[in-house]
Amino acid sequence: MSQDDQDVPGTTEADAATRVSGRMLLLLADLFRFHGLEIAAHVKGLPSVDKPGPPPRWISWDDYVELTERLGHACGGPEGVARAMRGVPKDAYAELRSARGFFPDPAAFFAFYSHQIMPSMTPCFEFSMESLGGQRYRVRYGMRPGARSTEWFMCGTKVLVELFPTHFDLPEAKVEVVTLSPRVLEMNVEFPSVEPANRWGDWLARGATARALRKLDAEESDDTRMLTPREREVLALLTQGLTNAEIASTLGTATNTVRHQVASIMEKMAAANRTELAVRAVRNP
Repeated sequence: MSQDDQDVPGTTEADAATRVSGRMLLLLADLFRFHGLEIAAHVKGLPSVDKPGPPPRWISWDDYVELTERLGHACGGPEGVARAMRGVPKDAYAELRSARGFFPDPAAFFAFYSHQIMPSMTPCFEFSMESLGGQRYRVRYGMRPGARSTEWFMCGTKVLVELFPTHFDLPEAKVEVVTLSPRVLEMNVEFPSVEPANRWGDWLARGATARALRKLDAEESDDTRMLTPREREVLALLTQGLTNAEIASTLGTATNTVRHQVASIMEKMAAANRTELAVRAVRNP
């Protein structure tokens, strides 16, 4: 039983198999709001979901399955759901994008996310991952006893596995379905390899950021002295050629926030564009 289950008095294994974290509503919102579908319009008659205020902490698994199927029908069935998932901007998956840099490759992150994060969100699923050599793995999802079956959820999970490497700015994973039923999804998955020289992870960026900050400190000018500590971090990343989205991912903040910070830095340093800003930041005093 997950830690989230343990702090709910009276929770049993059977309860865990029939509940899902309210955080899954937020994921659904990210998936579908870019396609003009608001979850609020589809929750009528679902007791554990149709409530005023923020999403409930726990949702009935039956209600979640029903909601998923309603949204799926609105998108045009399983194929429409797959298209909807692929059409969502990567920044929508904020949790995945913010944590990706702590792992050396998408396979390692996928294993961690599936073993540590997903059980607390969908405790009705059992998960296993077996290495087949290289970047190939046998991945299996199974419904626990007591949970309602849903082929919709399995189809959506297959698409999410395919898309997982795209959070590392890599191609989709190659997925060969071995078994797909309402209760079992088994796949052979080949994740794309990460070249060591690629600048894709926060853990790599942190070292480069520290070096850039030390350089800024050593070459501090009247321009950089006016910046806030966070603006100095943003400037250090900008001098490495990172985009606003990459800076936001590295710092665990929103892209719009970074955009405003870059504008503030440019104003304080009287720079006309990002190139001039980078040149001013690394010039000798």
